[in-house]
Amino acid sequence: MKRSAPQLSVVLVTRDGLDSLALPIPGLLQQTIAADIELLLVAPVGVVTGATLERLAGLHSVRVLEVGKVLNRGREAAVAVAEARAPFVALHENHTRADSQTFERMIAAHAARTAATGPMMCAANPENPWGLAMYALCYGHCAPPAHSRPRTMLPNHNSVYRTEVLRRFGSSLPDRLMRENALHGELVDEGYDLRIAPDTRIWHVNESRPGRVLGDSFYLGRAYGCARSAEWSLRRKCLYAAAWPAVAALTATRFIRALHHTFGASGELPPAVLPAFLAASAHAAGEIRGYFTQEVPIDEEIELHEFHIAGRLGGRSPAAPWLAQAVQQLPKHLP
Repeated sequence: MKRSAPQLSVVLVTRDGLDSLALPIPGLLQQTIAADIELLLVAPVGVVTGATLERLAGLHSVRVLEVGKVLNRGREAAVAVAEARAPFVALHENHTRADSQTFERMIAAHAARTAATGPMMCAANPENPWGLAMYALCYGHCAPPAHSRPRTMLPNHNSVYRTEVLRRFGSSLPDRLMRENALHGELVDEGYDLRIAPDTRIWHVNESRPGRVLGDSFYLGRAYGCARSAEWSLRRKCLYAAAWPAVAALTATRFIRALHHTFGASGELPPAVLPAFLAASAHAAGEIRGYFTQEVPIDEEIELHEFHIAGRLGGRSPAAPWLAQAVQQLPKHLP
């Protein structure tokens, strides 16, 4: 018997309709709590039709929230959070797939003062060295094995939040979801816990185009450096800037350490060392630049390429059969 209200609201933002969601949808339909999941699809007007929604049978419910344009996933996701009917709301990316028990276990990992739980993130395309470098940068802190103790940040765009906690931010929530790392910091400062749920896996298709990896690494480093140095004196900023080689070396060491824990990456680790070092150097350069930046604006180009799937493979055919099948199902015109 179906519950009167869903247990979890899952937010997916799409620019191109249901056919562009060939990666995440099968994972959602196979969840152990699929019958208790409310799927909230944020999409431009007219791109999701009633006929296409018939393939989502098995979920508690599906609701389409139409907007004028989809340009920034975080900003548009806030539209769905405001409409969620479940006590927990999950942000989910269109270039990921969750193992079947992931969302049930993330909900179960919530304690009284837990604001959000995240999954262990796994590389869906570890056969690409540049993709591994990007994975180490963005998700090395939650690569397997990830501890379940409280931490200061979770994987962006892939966590389960208490709905009431996010709604407290009201009209400022879109800005916070566009800068999710800063949101995590705010929640920790307020006394909330953030935790990784044990035995969960979300498989993430990582950006593998060298130019994008280096550009993204610089941008993310700049944002990190700006936030990190907000209260620093000019003298301290200059001292850290002079230590750029050490910053790059430490970052590269952290990247390579994370790759040792990546499923399927053991044979690809040697080829990934150079891309990891170059990405770490770009990140460190961005970090130094961020020390002398008042505010890092949102890069809309980076936000748009978050909707890319096939392009993220960097021209390589995926080794994972499920990923190869999903990519074949995508409309050919999608990036």
